[in-house]
Amino acid sequence: MKHACRKAGRCASPLPYQAVASSAIHDGVRTAGARYGDLTQGRQVAYERWHIALGRLNADQYQAGLTVWSDPTHRAVQGQAQAERTLDVPFLSSATFWVQVGSFQRKWQFYGGPPSGWE
Repeated sequence: MKHACRKAGRCASPLPYQAVASSAIHDGVRTAGARYGDLTQGRQVAYERWHIALGRLNADQYQAGLTVWSDPTHRAVQGQAQAERTLDVPFLSSATFWVQVGSFQRKWQFYGGPPSGWE
């Protein structure tokens, strides 16, 4: 099914899109958190995951709806993506659905050190 989605630009089920989108945004936000909050690297990782699994056309559509941001209050990185997809129902018609995913990851370098006065 993965190859059919890449070739035609659409799938007969929303499940591949949701699964790949969830994995990609999670990996991208995790990378941003692990790389000192580098949001550009996080966006690039998410795009690469979409491109590998769904093809360039689909990856570009997800990239347009991708948002990754630093959350200093929670010492974290957050991200979300959304894209409109078309679901083909053979012999009937097509339906439109939205794929929406998000992730919250701690920045790996958030430890402030031991309290003062430790020996």
